[in-house]
Amino acid sequence: MRNKAFILGIIGFFFILSGCIWLVVSSLQESHQQMVDKQNAVEKYSNVFQENALAVQEGRKEYIEVVVEDLFHESVLEDYAIWIKQLTTYQQLVDQVIDSARELETLCIDQEYPDRETINSCDSYINNYETVMNYFVKDVENFNLFIEEYLSLYGNTNSNIVPFTIDSTRYFYLDVNDDGRFIGQN
Repeated sequence: MRNKAFILGIIGFFFILSGCIWLVVSSLQESHQQMVDKQNAVEKYSNVFQENALAVQEGRKEYIEVVVEDLFHESVLEDYAIWIKQLTTYQQLVDQVIDSARELETLCIDQEYPDRETINSCDSYINNYETVMNYFVKDVENFNLFIEEYLSLYGNTNSNIVPFTIDSTRYFYLDVNDDGRFIGQN
């Protein structure tokens, strides 16, 4: 009787041990799969974000060519409508970046990944997002300073000439990862 109890105890112990091992292994597999899913999501959203960030770079180049290089007091009356149209196009491109950055914020900020490519994608997202936002805000501020200077020198002979307004709750100097650096602000 004692041998049977001992054998049943050993068999029970092995069942419990194998159940614990199975739980640990399945938990590790689930954690690994979640990490792989997150890495795939970073790659997916990063591709869309990078395309939008490149579009902003091109839009900013065009803005500089059309507006910044032609900012003269003498051309305000003639070119103001063109400048506002260009700024609006630039703003629309920035809006696409903001929208595509939402998912990456939760996936990249304060997250750690074992995959170097995912880490690079998150770093690229942080750098590009800060650059896009900060350059845009800086460009609008500089444009508005020019318009305000023009208005103070020549008065407002045309009531349509006003600084370009942006929503300060949506567009502001950005430090995505709170590292104290605002890429593109200076």
